[in-house]
Amino acid sequence: MSFAYQKDRAIVLNDAGDEMEVATDASNTLLWSYTYGVTDNLDVFINKARQGNPYAGWLNTQVGAQWLFAGDQNRGWSFALMPSLILPVSQRSEAKGLGSAKTNFELIWISSYVSSDYELHFNVGYSGNRYSRSIEDEPRRHLWSVSVAPIWVLNEQWSLGVSLGAATNTDDTGKYTPFGQFGISYTPIKNVQVGLGVMVSPNWRKTDGSRSTTMTAGLSYDF
Repeated sequence: MSFAYQKDRAIVLNDAGDEMEVATDASNTLLWSYTYGVTDNLDVFINKARQGNPYAGWLNTQVGAQWLFAGDQNRGWSFALMPSLILPVSQRSEAKGLGSAKTNFELIWISSYVSSDYELHFNVGYSGNRYSRSIEDEPRRHLWSVSVAPIWVLNEQWSLGVSLGAATNTDDTGKYTPFGQFGISYTPIKNVQVGLGVMVSPNWRKTDGSRSTTMTAGLSYDF
């Protein structure tokens, strides 16, 4: 389970390109995720999220699987594929900005290296971005992302990590948006993990300070 607070900052310009005002927007989301190991190499999962602000309501539900097709996920290199379906919300919820009223598909390729002192993860992902209604600023329908995340295992309880990457921008302000994230994980007791993270996504086509900042707190329990 995790809670995320996101704040977007954008500069509003007039026709001459001069700054008029700074526009900010904030949202918060609570996410529940359940994963079940069908076999040693196959997990299935379901993600359910609810937004609290600016409009309260349930977001798209995601169901999928993660297939470890090569390597050992506990030592050395491993490779996995994670396909999933993003189930639609109602058209009324879509009109409020609570997700898409069409079914979308996501596929993520994962490569990881794990040792006793550190981990290294590479992800390449694709997802559809289709909507049931016509939107004034038509978003891009095909979204790509790539990231690399080194993690330092300090001891049995503490880990530190960063994630650097880029993702397709959904609007026309730039084809890609870079992001950087810092996170810390703490295991107070066996099978319980607490995590904190901060992610910043600047708009690299602008130098006016436009950016998105997300703070996340999470709790996981393995049983």
